[in-house]
Parts: sequence; C-alpha cells; structure tokens
Amino acid sequence: MKEEEIVRTSIYLPKSLFLAIRSKQINLSREVREYLYQRIQEDEEQKLIKEIEEHKKIVRQLEAKLAIIKKKKKEEEEKRKILYQLADKIAKWLDIRLRNIPEKNQQFFINKTIEILKSKYNVELSDKHIISLSNKIKSNGNKIKIEDILQILEGIV
Repeated sequence: MKEEEIVRTSIYLPKSLFLAIRSKQINLSREVREYLYQRIQEDEEQKLIKEIEEHKKIVRQLEAKLAIIKKKKKEEEEKRKILYQLADKIAKWLDIRLRNIPEKNQQFFINKTIEILKSKYNVELSDKHIISLSNKIKSNGNKIKIEDILQILEGIV
C-alpha cells in the first residue's frame, strides 16, 4: 500500500495481550485489517440474507393475496354461471308458458306462473315483469332471451 492510502490509528490493548502478540510475532496491523475486512463482508452477507428473507416474505404475502383474489374470482364466475343456467331454464320455460296466456283468466294465469317460478326455481318475479315479457312475445313473435331474464334476476339478486 502507498503511504497516502494508509491511515494511522491507535489501538489500546492490555499490556498482557500486547506482550503475548509480540512473543508470537503476530503482525497486529495485518491481523486487525483481515479481521475488519471479514467483519465488513459478514455484515454485507447478513444484510443480503436479511433483505432476501424480507423479499421472500413479501412474495409469500403477494401469493396469498393472489390466491384470495383467484378464489373470489372463481366464486363469482361460478355464481354467474349458475345464474346464467337458471336464466336459461326460466327463459325457455316462460317462453313456452307465456305464449299461451288465456284472455279470460289472465291474472290467475300470471299469479300461477309467479307461484310456479317461486316453487320450482326459487325466483320471485312481479306481475309487471311477467306482463312485460308476455307483451314482448306477443308484439313481434319474439322469444324471451336469456339476457332479458338475467337483467331481471340481477335486479332481484
């Protein structure tokens, strides 16, 4: 090492330790330097290990959060699928049933339709919904679409 790269320091040692070092001819300067380098490297190692552990912890937390989000998404998708299947069944059934509404006992027929929907599909539709769906069928000869029933069911649910 060059002279300008060296910083002189003093180390205070007990006299007995100093005599032991001198008797064994240990280069105190080199030993202290190696010890300090080793200490600095250990600290960096420990810092890196600690930082890696922190990042692993963050990753585990994010994975748990992702798992929760996936689970919620899957549940919502299943709920939507079940609702879609129910709407399909109701649309087909209502399409057939509402094409044949008798003119005389129309209110009785609508009430009976509501009662059947409640018992068979566990869905409560109002008179207005049934009448509007019936008018849709009669006006253009259209079919009841799944989307029509989904709108009504989503309004109820």
